[in-house]
Amino acid sequence: MRHTRLKPTYDTVAKKIFQNKEVTKHFIADILDLPVKSVELLDGHQIRLPQDGLPRGFYTVTDILVELDDGTQVIIEIQIVKQRSFVNRLWTYICSQVHDNFENIRKEFQETHLIHERLYPVYGIALLEKNYFPDDKAFHIFSIREETTNQELTIKLKDSPKDHSLLKMAFLELDKYQPETFDKNQLKKWFEFFGNREFTAPLDKIIHQAEHALDFASWSKEEQAMFNDELDILEVNYSRIYWARE
Repeated sequence: MRHTRLKPTYDTVAKKIFQNKEVTKHFIADILDLPVKSVELLDGHQIRLPQDGLPRGFYTVTDILVELDDGTQVIIEIQIVKQRSFVNRLWTYICSQVHDNFENIRKEFQETHLIHERLYPVYGIALLEKNYFPDDKAFHIFSIREETTNQELTIKLKDSPKDHSLLKMAFLELDKYQPETFDKNQLKKWFEFFGNREFTAPLDKIIHQAEHALDFASWSKEEQAMFNDELDILEVNYSRIYWARE
């Protein structure tokens, strides 16, 4: 492991990482192979302690509005997942975002035929600490395709000359990663960064920026206090699980 204290998949640490818009922009572009022009952080990147007493470090969800090079806007849901039913959770967030988009556009335009041509595609990225798929592949991308021809279902969006995927869901199983099975550095660097592994290729400036979020000395006193409280809560819950098993 590169880091023993601030692991990239801890809730508070992940939020620090995704607060850097340049890091988030390049992460989405590399994982989903999209020509990302800019990103706007919508929700889930804020660092705050829960008011409901639930343990932190359990999962992270971040909502991002992405503008592509042709002006198309896409909503990206990023999850760092450690619990069961993560596919159900990711699908729920995607469906909820589609519904919210529809309602927001309906308030603005009223007429139904104007709403549908303005809906954003919604894609998801899941970073998994535990293996899920029954194969050796660490990286999967799913879309909606015709069963016999494998033709992808796409949509046309207003003012865009390109067809875009109706749905994309990318899954990075961090524990499965083997560097020799990847020939693209843009994927390897993210597996090694979020998997907390030693890097096998020279680091670019984006990974250096992402690594800066793991420098505890650069955090504010408030952020440091929140993270220490988060670890305390985790230790209590892990102790409860240990004694329950005993």
